[in-house]
Amino acid sequence: MRRTIFLAAALLLLAPMPAAAGGTTPPPANAEWRVLPPMHTARYDAGAEWYFDRIVSIGGFDAHGHALNSVETYDLDYNRWTAAAPMPTARGDFGIDRHGLSLDIDVFGGADSQGRPLSVVEKYNPDSNHWYHLTTMPQARRGLAVAHGLGAGNMMIAGGIGSSGKVLNSALEFIAATHTWRTLPPMPTARYDFALVLASGRTTYSSLIYAIGGFGANHKPLRSVDAYNVSTQRWQTEAPLPAPPSP
Repeated sequence: MRRTIFLAAALLLLAPMPAAAGGTTPPPANAEWRVLPPMHTARYDAGAEWYFDRIVSIGGFDAHGHALNSVETYDLDYNRWTAAAPMPTARGDFGIDRHGLSLDIDVFGGADSQGRPLSVVEKYNPDSNHWYHLTTMPQARRGLAVAHGLGAGNMMIAGGIGSSGKVLNSALEFIAATHTWRTLPPMPTARYDFALVLASGRTTYSSLIYAIGGFGANHKPLRSVDAYNVSTQRWQTEAPLPAPPSP
């Protein structure tokens, strides 16, 4: 999730470079940060997705912790922000992904202004500038993560914090064609505010969805990494993130 208040935007321009020995790619010599026009509304714990010729910034919380339903789009060609149709449900700390049969932007769960986890699911079509309600999640959660890669436009929703305040390890599959839910095997590690990303191996070509870092119970930072094998439908434990250097 986006953890800072967005008031200005920046873009890192990268030129493709081959990987160096050992599989590490050095920063491109011509990489640069460029300051972009600020958004209309400062926000944190918001969601953002790229959609062809624009970047869409959705929801989040304002400086006072109030949940936002406002939406802004940044036009990559004209270098400007424009207000878009507001999200029906004001919220932040949600899961977001732009993958499916329609390539709409789907927003899952999150929290309201009181910090209460939500189960609502809504999708946004930037071309029509309309929002649509989808089938709610079986369990309300905030701080969850979302990744595509389960086939047929289906998405994995995992982790987060439930209504009781418990950190979750449960995982669900959202079936895009029918807008229904299916229970998946739980992650080995309960976590929230983490990264969930699809990757395929160079040698095995097997698709894995990695759950990386985040927080566990008592807001404990995690180094652990779990991976879900899409073919076998099983989780496995991967090498942990490197330990931070000593001060």
